[in-house]
Amino acid sequence: MQTILGEEYVTVAEAARLLQVHPSSIRRWIEAGDLAAQRVGPRRVLIKRAALDRLVRPVDSGHDVVVTRSGARVVIPRMTPEEQRRTLELVERAKRVQAEQLAKRGGVPFSPSWEIINEMRDERSHELG
Repeated sequence: MQTILGEEYVTVAEAARLLQVHPSSIRRWIEAGDLAAQRVGPRRVLIKRAALDRLVRPVDSGHDVVVTRSGARVVIPRMTPEEQRRTLELVERAKRVQAEQLAKRGGVPFSPSWEIINEMRDERSHELG
């Protein structure tokens, strides 16, 4: 561990030892933006000790945190047992409707949407001449 400008930093190897993971996991987390790191010189990468502390959290915190493409952290509460039950019922209902539709079509599924879009595009191009 090193102290630079009043902050404690660790190397990738030290971070891996502290968290008991492989150094490639640390590098992958840095690449994914899940772990902040600073480059010192052309090859050396250092990680603030406080950034490692933020990675360690309870397993079941009652919510999920999603990081958007803009980097914003959005907290999504977990579904209640009632919401889970209702969701599963809706999924089963959707499966039944899908099976009914397939039966009405004699077991022939609908064409993939990309095929329909391409057909419509070709038809429109032909109309426009």
